[in-house]
Parts: sequence; C-alpha cells; structure tokens
Amino acid sequence: VAAPGGPGVASPATAYSMSTAGASTPGAASPGSPGLAMSGRVRGDSSGMSADGVSAREAPVKKELPEMRGRDLMRRQRRGIWNAPKLAIDWHNRDDHINPPTWYELFYDLLLVAACLRLGNYLKSEFSYADPAFPDFVPSPSMGVLRLSAMCLALWFVWLEQTGWTSRFSNHDAAHRAYALMSCICLIGMTAHISLGQDLEQNTVGFVLAFTGAVLTSSVQKFEVYATSTRAKFMMTVELAQNVLWVAWFWIGVALPHEYTHAFWIFAPLVAKVVTQRFVLFAEARRIPIHVEHYSERHGELMMLLLGESIISLTAADVIPGQRVSHYSFLALGVALVMQLQTMYFEAQPNEADFHALRQSVKTSYFFIFGHLLFFPALIMVGVGLKILLLHLKDELHAPEAWMLCCGVTLTILLIHLMRHAHKAGFESTLGGRSQSNDQSVWIARLAIAVLPLFVPIGVHAHVFSPLAVVAILATISLAGVVLDTVSGEGEIEEVKGVEDDPIVTAIMTAAARE
Repeated sequence: VAAPGGPGVASPATAYSMSTAGASTPGAASPGSPGLAMSGRVRGDSSGMSADGVSAREAPVKKELPEMRGRDLMRRQRRGIWNAPKLAIDWHNRDDHINPPTWYELFYDLLLVAACLRLGNYLKSEFSYADPAFPDFVPSPSMGVLRLSAMCLALWFVWLEQTGWTSRFSNHDAAHRAYALMSCICLIGMTAHISLGQDLEQNTVGFVLAFTGAVLTSSVQKFEVYATSTRAKFMMTVELAQNVLWVAWFWIGVALPHEYTHAFWIFAPLVAKVVTQRFVLFAEARRIPIHVEHYSERHGELMMLLLGESIISLTAADVIPGQRVSHYSFLALGVALVMQLQTMYFEAQPNEADFHALRQSVKTSYFFIFGHLLFFPALIMVGVGLKILLLHLKDELHAPEAWMLCCGVTLTILLIHLMRHAHKAGFESTLGGRSQSNDQSVWIARLAIAVLPLFVPIGVHAHVFSPLAVVAILATISLAGVVLDTVSGEGEIEEVKGVEDDPIVTAIMTAAARE
C-alpha cells in the first residue's frame, strides 16, 4: 500500500477518512446528469480499472454499518410534517441498501399510461384519411411524428425526475407526499392538453404550464437538499440549473410560430447536457451515486407500459361479422409481435448491476438513458400503427401508415440490439439467457433483422401486402430476432472478482477497523 500522497492505493487512514466523509469515486450523476452509476457490490474488471480509468482499488472503502434494507430504512424515517431529505444511498452504504419501486412510482406509471393513450390518439388523427371525426382537418404524418416526439420528450423528462428522486431519497413526511400529489396533478395536466388535430396548437401553452409545474415541484425538493445537505449541494446546483434550462427552452418554443415550436423543443436535451454536464465531468468527487438496480428496473417498467399501449390498441376495434377469422388472426400476430419485442428487450438487459451500461462509462450511461427516450415515440408508433391496420383490415392501406408501423418496429429492434452492446459482454440476462460476446457476424445479423421491416412498405406501395400480411411479416422478423438471441448466447458467463476479495482492499479495511 502506497504512502499517503504517493501514487497507487491510498493509505488505510486516508481510505477510512474518505469513507466516513462520504467522498466518492467517479460514478453516476443524477438521472438528468448521469455518469457512472454505482450500487451493490463494486467489482473490478480484468485490468483492475473502471471504465473511466480509475482503479477499483482507489474506491472509498465501505465503512462497517448495521445491515439495513430498503423497507427498514423507510420505516425508520420519521414522517411528521417535514423532514430534511436524506440520502438513502451513498458510496459508503451502497452494499446495504435495497431500493424496490414504491407504490407511488407504480401509481405515477399508471398516470403515464393515460398520457401514452392520449399521444396515440393524437398520432392516429394525423394519419386519419377521410375520417368523419375530423372533417376539416388536413393530416400531416411527418408533423404528427415530430410533435409526438416533442411531447414524449417532456413526459419522459418529468418521469425521469421522479425516478431519479426515488432512487436516491426516501421521504414519507406530509410535505413530500404533497409534492408527490402535485407531480401527479401536473402530469395529468400535461395529458389533458394533448389534444387532437388542430386543437393541439391552442393547448400548447397549457401543456407547457403543466410541464413547468412538474419541473418546479421537482426543483423545490432539490432545493431542500441543496439547503440541508453539504454532501449533495454541488449536484443539486447542477440539476437546478438544468431544470431552469429545460423550462426556459420550452417557453421560448411557445413564443415561436406554431410550426416551429415542437421542432425547437427537440433540442432541449442537447442544450441542457452541453451546458451542465461539463461541470459534472470535472467534479468526480462530488458525484452522488444512483441505485443501478432500481434505475434499471424502473426503465424496464417504462418499457412494459409502453408495450402495454400496443396491447390496448389491439383491443380498440370491434369484431365485424364476416371478418372474424382475419380479425382474430391479426390479434394473434399483433400480440406475438409485441411479446417478441418485450422478450428481445429483457433478453438484452443484464441481471447483475456490474455488467450494466450504467456501470461501464459515461457514454454507455447516456446511451441507456436516452435510448429509452427514443423507445417512447417508437413504441407509440407501433401501437398506433397496429390500431390503424386493424381498423382498416379490409380497406386500402396507405403507405404512410405502413411506414409509421415499420419504422417504429425498426427503431425499437435497433435500440435493443445497440443497448445490448452497451452492457458489458458476458452477462446473464434478466430472462436467464446469456450474452457471451460481440461477435461481428452476430452483430451484422442483428442489424439486418432491425433493417428488414423498412422494406415492407415497398410491398404496400405496390399493393402487394395487405394489413394482415404486414403484421405477419413483422411478427416473423421479430421472431427471428428472438431466435438469434437464443442461439447466440453460448459459453460460460464471465466471473467478476469482487472488490471485497481483493487482498489489498481487505488489508485497508482491516487497518481502518483497527483505527
């Protein structure tokens, strides 16, 4: 062990002081500012270095603490009227904390399902040719997808704010329950202002007002942390600045002509990250970890509710006498398509946090989080496409409708395959499968499967494929992706050596305990 101030591993005294002071190694930033996330056991790779080049041996050593699980921590916290927010997880106790999703988070997801249904109805209106419900409305599929993406961006950000808070803090006093209620009301307000057709332009101000209320509620909680916690002061400063940028950017978009508003909103994440993330990258010791297991589980639940919108869309049309066989066949193929997309996604997610993209590097963390932002519009496009095809099962199928469905499927499969490669190779998936290597031939095969749906609209344009044929082809392509994931997962899962098994770290912990 090197002497204090020298290169290599810090001395036992230094390591112990870092542990008790709550100092941190490079790790995850907030949901809005993600870096390397750390939770559970910290393990090193074969080189002994983490993804950002810092030795795992230089990580602060966990101080011996009484075992405390997530539910116990919740029970021990006082309720009362108001209590200062406390970090539920930090570098020194990341091994002692289990943070399952709360009932509030599940209720919040229920409200988000309602928003997804409204978004789907809006997008359907932009693809409604000669629909009697919109006699004076001229549909614009391209603008419909653009506006859908912008509204998905706003909903995703407020959802991510809630997920980031519950991943780090656990407060059950009356004040924070009131904050949770206000967040739910603001989300419902955003949903209520997702209007159909041309009414959307008139409700843009109401949508941004509700968005501002949701971000303001989150900012009040963060300001409480800023005012009461020295440990989290820097990160809360960055996140508060980021929230101000998001709200300001959306209001500037409202001031622009309506045809430019939603296009302007699309650039909000880029501006916020460019301005704020540079401060986080150069302040590694001030970062606060996120709970990787909780964070990845919440994103899996987001994926499930987005897929659920597609299932709801399949039940939107009544069975027409004389079309029972084709209708039931479409339902079966549609469910198969959605279920196989779900299987591919969870087959591409690691079961252990050590292999997760959030644990590897800043870039892989960004890809995982922003990849789910792209899942949002992609899966809504899949659901709306299935609904339109089912409603026009015996009618003429327009090429834009087929393009919407096929592009949604392509984007979803492509994101799943790329996300698989963002995780560390050799992981065991949440479904029990294995992802052994980034073999080039398998990677090319997955890319080909993702691109194949884009050729389906060509047959629709040539009047060769019917709606039933389109969904049958897409279900077959997704099945090929599931089969490829199954047959390509061979070999032994890589064993990762734990930090607690490292003799040098053990010596540091022993010396710290004696002191």
